[in-house]
Amino acid sequence: MSAPARVQRKRGHAAVPAPLAGQAPAAQEVELKCTVRSADIAALRARLDAYALPRRNPIDNIYYDTPQLHLARARAALRLRAVGAGNRRRWLQTFKTDDGDAALSVRGEWETAAPKGRLDLARFAGSPLERVLRAAPGPQEPARTGALPALKAVFRTQFVRTAWTVRAYGAQIEAALDIGQITAGGRSELIQELELELQAGPASAVVELALDLAGADATHPGARLSLVPYGASKAARGYALANGAAGATQAPERPPLDLQDSVGAVARHLVGAQLTRFLANACSAATSADPRWVHGARVALRRIRAGLELLRAQSQVPEQLRLELRAWARSFGRVRDWDVLCADVLPLLAEQGGKGAAGAWSRINSAAQVRRSAAWARLQAQLDDPQFALFALRALHWSTSPAKAGKPVLDAAAKSLRLAQVRLEKSLQRFARLSAERQHKARILGKTVRYGLEMMPAAAGKKATARRRALMKFQTVAGNARDARLALTLIAGLSRSTALRAQIQVWLAQQEQAVLDEARALGRGLTGKKA
Repeated sequence: MSAPARVQRKRGHAAVPAPLAGQAPAAQEVELKCTVRSADIAALRARLDAYALPRRNPIDNIYYDTPQLHLARARAALRLRAVGAGNRRRWLQTFKTDDGDAALSVRGEWETAAPKGRLDLARFAGSPLERVLRAAPGPQEPARTGALPALKAVFRTQFVRTAWTVRAYGAQIEAALDIGQITAGGRSELIQELELELQAGPASAVVELALDLAGADATHPGARLSLVPYGASKAARGYALANGAAGATQAPERPPLDLQDSVGAVARHLVGAQLTRFLANACSAATSADPRWVHGARVALRRIRAGLELLRAQSQVPEQLRLELRAWARSFGRVRDWDVLCADVLPLLAEQGGKGAAGAWSRINSAAQVRRSAAWARLQAQLDDPQFALFALRALHWSTSPAKAGKPVLDAAAKSLRLAQVRLEKSLQRFARLSAERQHKARILGKTVRYGLEMMPAAAGKKATARRRALMKFQTVAGNARDARLALTLIAGLSRSTALRAQIQVWLAQQEQAVLDEARALGRGLTGKKA
């Protein structure tokens, strides 16, 4: 069955060549992973059936590693796979490198037959497997010479895979819907995901197909599916489960931006890298009301917006995407406000109030916890809505689209960062005379400069580390003052007690004085220029 006519157009992007018959086992895998809600499975199957006839197979994988988990440390994975059942069962062994957490992953893959269902590492000759297994030992491990270290089973994945060969957007893509579970150490976790693996054609096609399957162009909200391009592989999830940490973990930091490329290319890399971190935290927040996830998601969004501002690349980002970035920052920010109030501010105020105010603070805390739970429920409902998945897919699509060629952005970024530091220093020098709104803008500018120093060290100059530390100190005290002002507003909606408000006012005055002192010190030496 051919694909619908409206998706038969071709794109002018660089293509990944089709695999050749009899090629060496080493290949490059380009794959997009999306989580799928139970409510969307039937509709997703129907949309994929419109492209091709499905093939269905049970799959049973066992993942192996050394007792010290050398493969996991190297972000690699080794599995033994059984495909099918009975007389049709086939055994394969696969080694993958760069098992990252990006939604759209490009990594090394070596796959061969596994005779009699046993690992045969000799068949991976020419792959990096032996080098990874012989990697330098840790501080508590003996040096390894001679035979390769022993391997053990770490976790298992069992699922039914329904696959379709899709030809669309000038590409051939294998779409695989996996339903099953991961098991490790007596624990289990659901597998419910769509994998779109590029077989030939432009890499952008897999994201375009995901957008089409999700109903990005649908006019009726009920026709949209929630396909969140979340990048945790089954291997990463299996290792986390084996370590007793079910669910997603925070994505690692990405390398600094390469400012030798054009503004458009650097901006896309920035959005793509921070989107990975945002999705890792947002998807964890969807199932766990842990303040770490909201904080991590907000930091990723701030870095995107700060980087785009310093690169002066806002005009290159689609207006819809810029509006969505701002809207999601507000959504996570509302939850963060209640998290900070309940976890940090109220315990401190209750302790300062002494025994006489303990009952009043306890009642306020109970009321605040109700508001916090409601804010979390609203956020998690938003994350479950298809609009969140479409935002993530659109951001991913833009970040992986080709940018126009241009001059290296290094000089322009260095100038922009330098001017931002000068503006910040001037604001800090007259901080005490600024309105509360302008003080808040100075605090945000401080974060922008700090993130710029972190993400663009090549443009930051020799004193980047010292300035970053000074800005972190300023942000800490400025954040405390902001929390105090916010507490006064939030608690006003929870209690009419003038005594408690008076206590907050005293604490607020202390925090604001600390900000003034820190701003005065930072304003004298941020750029090394006198006022």
